[in-house]
Amino acid sequence: MREQFVPEHIQHKMRSEFESFTMTEEMTVTEYYHRFLELSRYVEDMQLGQRGVALRFERGLSAKIMNRLPAGVATDLKEVYLRAASACYGNTPEGTMIAAAGDQLWNGGKICGTMFRVTCTGPTNPFPHPCNQGKSVLVKIVDQCPNCGGTIDLSKEAFSTIANPVAGIIKIDYVK
Repeated sequence: MREQFVPEHIQHKMRSEFESFTMTEEMTVTEYYHRFLELSRYVEDMQLGQRGVALRFERGLSAKIMNRLPAGVATDLKEVYLRAASACYGNTPEGTMIAAAGDQLWNGGKICGTMFRVTCTGPTNPFPHPCNQGKSVLVKIVDQCPNCGGTIDLSKEAFSTIANPVAGIIKIDYVK
């Protein structure tokens, strides 16, 4: 059916891109995953099977992420994606009081596992009084938040402990 709507030269181009596609340093795992899914539609006839697609995805991950994943144990694409998605721990549950480190704190991942006490200090937008006064939360860094513009990106549960979730973005203080 795709043949009817997508010109053959475009199909060939997308198939070639899929075969050589790898994650760049600027990409998050999620960005890589979504582009991989988009390109994989053009190779359905290759009959790679679930495991073959998963292994192809795994081979294209950045070296930094590949180094912390057990190689070749993938059974399906979703499994590999979930294991790779957290920059620190893959898909290992780390609780709900967690956070991602922005570029200012990331330091090549050395911050993984560091605990921070975070307190809301005020609004960054017109939302009045977003802070839950006197509240702070202890969070563990489990991921990277590249290009997110902040220092620490809190989980929904951690954020709602110290501020009204409707506020969206808040000013914070944090200490190790």
